[in-house]
Amino acid sequence: GKAEITIKGSKESPVINPAVYIKNWNSDRAKVLVNGKETRNCRVGINHELEGSDLVLFLDMKETTTVNLTIIP
Repeated sequence: GKAEITIKGSKESPVINPAVYIKNWNSDRAKVLVNGKETRNCRVGINHELEGSDLVLFLDMKETTTVNLTIIP
């Protein structure tokens, strides 16, 4: 299934280049939506282990508002 993450940002505490690690993602790809829109401003990596495949995601952003991430296999 998909993963949904909300990161609260503000002027005092901005969201800067967040990284996400999801254990046992078990898919060879991921589509990333930021505030409901697909983004290409990210790097997606899949780490294959004996127990399953993990997702590593780096987002290139600087936001001073709440960011809603949706990650779809």
